[in-house]
Amino acid sequence: MFYNFEMQPNGILQVKVVGDFSDEDTEGYLQELYAYADKLPEGEQLHSLLDATGIGKVSPNVRRAVASSLEDPRFGKTAVWGDNRFVKVLVDFLLKATGRQDMRYFTGKEEAINWLLID
Repeated sequence: MFYNFEMQPNGILQVKVVGDFSDEDTEGYLQELYAYADKLPEGEQLHSLLDATGIGKVSPNVRRAVASSLEDPRFGKTAVWGDNRFVKVLVDFLLKATGRQDMRYFTGKEEAINWLLID
């Protein structure tokens, strides 16, 4: 799997994931994600845009690990955009597992960014 994190000028962390997301990928991915959260001033939240258009299979253990990390209060709004049913099902799972209300799935990137920018 390939993943890339890039902080945008608008303060949104853009994450791109390509390929199958296996158990072996989880630790490195979460370490990099938490590195961004650790840099935040106290009381601020990290808003992110996950480009899942190239994601493949996601291990059940990865889904659980990511769901646990999303319970961290430093993580704010998360927009996931993709173009397949699997991605939508994955987001629905994460919403149910975390009880979050500030995570949404979109089929278009611009719509996802616009939602993130609304306070």
